[in-house]
Amino acid sequence: MIFLPADGPAWAKTAEVGRHQTAGKPSSEIAMTDSVELKCTDCGTVLEVGVAAGAVVSTDPCPHCGSTQQTVHLTFYDQVLIKVRDRMEMKVKNDSFPRRKKVRKESIQGFDVRVSKGDYVYKEREIDRDNNTYREHVTEETGAVIHSVSEKLSDHFGHGSAKFKKKPPGSGEGV
Repeated sequence: MIFLPADGPAWAKTAEVGRHQTAGKPSSEIAMTDSVELKCTDCGTVLEVGVAAGAVVSTDPCPHCGSTQQTVHLTFYDQVLIKVRDRMEMKVKNDSFPRRKKVRKESIQGFDVRVSKGDYVYKEREIDRDNNTYREHVTEETGAVIHSVSEKLSDHFGHGSAKFKKKPPGSGEGV
């Protein structure tokens, strides 16, 4: 709350109405609201606000009680509208298996960056080694299906880290 006496210094009779800059955010992601309310300090009557050169101005006394004491309420409200994307990963391990085979079940659900286009996709993947199942479903944010597969894990090879590496030229067998 700012009290503005009518007989005070000139700077006290005006309150700058400005807005801070939000660097790096496109205007479509930021909702900004300003409000200015000028009231008589003595009786609480809402006074008419004049805005000149970006400043709140009122030199008239209160029409209700004649007081020149004024209170200015400035409200600045910025709301950043961002889309939250989360991701959950889960692994079930069995310590009775050797180190490399302890992970028995893996699950991923959530958003991931699609490297080819730089956008986000929603991915659900379940790998169950005990039941020999592999399921993956990938959709765009619009809901369009990019990829969907459900098969035996033993049939799922030649993808991702399971791709066969090509031998460099000149590394023939039997040499």
